[in-house]
Amino acid sequence: EHLETNPPADQSLLGRTLLSLGNMCMSYDDDDEAAVLIERALPILMDGPECCQQAVDAASSLGKHYFGKEQFEEAEDAYDQAIELATNRPQACARYTAEALVRLSRLQTVVHQNYELAEELLVQAMDACEAAVPPLSVSLVRAEYARLAQRTGQYGRVEALDKLLFQNYRSVVDNALGGEPTYGYEMLAISHGQQLADLLCKQKKWKDAEEYSRWVTKMADRYCGETALYALQSAITLATICSETGQSAEASKICDRLIDLDRRDEIDCLLLARLVPILVKAGRPEHAESLVSHLQSRIENAALDGMRDYNASAYYRLALANKYLGRMEEARELMSIAVATAREGACWNV
Repeated sequence: EHLETNPPADQSLLGRTLLSLGNMCMSYDDDDEAAVLIERALPILMDGPECCQQAVDAASSLGKHYFGKEQFEEAEDAYDQAIELATNRPQACARYTAEALVRLSRLQTVVHQNYELAEELLVQAMDACEAAVPPLSVSLVRAEYARLAQRTGQYGRVEALDKLLFQNYRSVVDNALGGEPTYGYEMLAISHGQQLADLLCKQKKWKDAEEYSRWVTKMADRYCGETALYALQSAITLATICSETGQSAEASKICDRLIDLDRRDEIDCLLLARLVPILVKAGRPEHAESLVSHLQSRIENAALDGMRDYNASAYYRLALANKYLGRMEEARELMSIAVATAREGACWNV
């Protein structure tokens, strides 16, 4: 207010202040107030040549706001404006350019179902990331490629990207001499390797998935410990692959180890529920039924107040587990509870 009633000689100061306040409001989920502030900031910032980066930030933030409000036409205009403004300083604004392109791609996917244009925009986003100095992380682009692939069923590009990222990180880990630090690259390799194994499983490329899954399982145990989330997730993925490729004995052995962790209260029930189809496929339906009964009791007695999203996920997983056992009536009942809990959580968060 002081800056508006007593305008500074440098108007860009007012624009930057309004943008900062708007971004602060957005971080506290006060999106409507944020939009008002940023809309006031944008024309001021556009008038200042030295404020190009802030102007791009403002336009991109408005695009995000409109997208969240499902005002898609306004969102598209704001993102187009951000990309156009960024051409004045491509290096400094590369992050905003990539983000705007990714959001535009999602808009084309979700609103217009124009998958060809959505992919073209992601190619441009990837180019923006790689052209930056230093190159930007492509994780945001990769995530959008995965969303697009779920719609089109065409996983080739996201698979190639995952393989490239994984090999880059793995080479650092594999080439490190004994005792030499890997500077966190081992966790990046584990994360991307697990991501790749899951993607290959989704395509039923079991043999390819097994290669990556075994490496990830070994590294997760070494660097994280057997009870860490990455270790547990990779073990379940490997057990799934083994059950699908006729390696039932190994699949059962992994399941038994994970169930033993449950006795020590060292594994979450959401992960345990994923063992049910593996046990059924391994010819152990009675163990699967026992596990489902145990999980149901554990979930119902958990009384996780204030964790509605978690409860909804737990009931959903339990419903799927009952479905695998052929208990369709129980599965439908549990799915209804999951949906009701999720809706309750959504209402609670409004």
